[in-house]
Amino acid sequence: MSIKQAKDGRWYAACRYKDYAGRVHQKKKTGFARKYQAQDWLNKFLREVAEDKDCTGMNLHDLMEAYIDDMRARGLKESTVRVRRRIFEDAIKSLGGKPVVKYTTQDLQQYLRGLCKRYKRNTVNSYRQTLNTVFAFAVKHYGLARNPCTNVVMPKDNAAEDKPFWTLEQFTQFDDAMREYAKNNNLARIYETFFYTAYWTGARRGEILALRLKDLDFKGNVIHIRNSRNEKREVTSPKNRMSVRDITMPECLSLRLREYIGSLYDPKPSDMIFEAVGAGTTNMFQIYRRKFVPDLPNIHLHSLRHSHAALLMELGIDPTVIAQRLGHSGVTMLANVYGHVYAQRQQDVADKLDAAANN
Repeated sequence: MSIKQAKDGRWYAACRYKDYAGRVHQKKKTGFARKYQAQDWLNKFLREVAEDKDCTGMNLHDLMEAYIDDMRARGLKESTVRVRRRIFEDAIKSLGGKPVVKYTTQDLQQYLRGLCKRYKRNTVNSYRQTLNTVFAFAVKHYGLARNPCTNVVMPKDNAAEDKPFWTLEQFTQFDDAMREYAKNNNLARIYETFFYTAYWTGARRGEILALRLKDLDFKGNVIHIRNSRNEKREVTSPKNRMSVRDITMPECLSLRLREYIGSLYDPKPSDMIFEAVGAGTTNMFQIYRRKFVPDLPNIHLHSLRHSHAALLMELGIDPTVIAQRLGHSGVTMLANVYGHVYAQRQQDVADKLDAAANN
């Protein structure tokens, strides 16, 4: 580093430094009227480099690639990697290519406000959580002095939306129509059983697609969730450690599955019982929903999972048991995802308290 006087009498400061990748850069600042001004600037710059020495010069795209490499090294699923990459790329388009050290809480807060005009609140919150995670990664592994997402809050001008779901009566209306249609349609029979399994277990689509005959214990009425199948028909491990679980079957589901398996041709224990269908289950659910029950709430296939959770809550099942059945890591996740269902039950609590007080 050096501080020198130029021919025009003004002073300049210059130094060399290494960025997060070990590349050497030169920095020079000219035009200081006094030598001490050049020295003050150089001291300040070197302090910033010392505080953020590993990520100096790293932009958001570089950070994204480093974080994705780390995700893959930790064994996260490619579907998760694709979702987070999509979030990062959207953020890069809006936030630009500034060095990571230059982003402020205000930058990210403004970005979230813009997202609220395009997406639902739950989606915006996913963006916030993902950005918080990647900046925390930079703090931990690349020496970023602070996480600018720490104090970012969800905008208040976007009220929380409810996750739509079907009641048992509504699902039964749909299922009755599917059963009647499936009598003369073998493919519909597969989908009808698939949707019925989704509603009565709350299992994820990929978990049901990967079910093998040996995963069904009809003596104990238990379904063993051990695998998942993605849209490329690849069998992988479930979403997380808590997703490896046993789900007890109600008798109605046990009977339906035994009836369905009895219609299959000589299935082997290792055969996937829903091998004939795949990623198209999501679209087929929409087709059948519009065909048979167009007046019911417009829900998606994944909403059957929400419907199952709502039914369990309505039955008064302990939240810990519900979380275990759904494969959530704990009741905190349950409250975050299905909090609106709990909110709807608050009036029931008040009514019961009133009834107790009047007795």
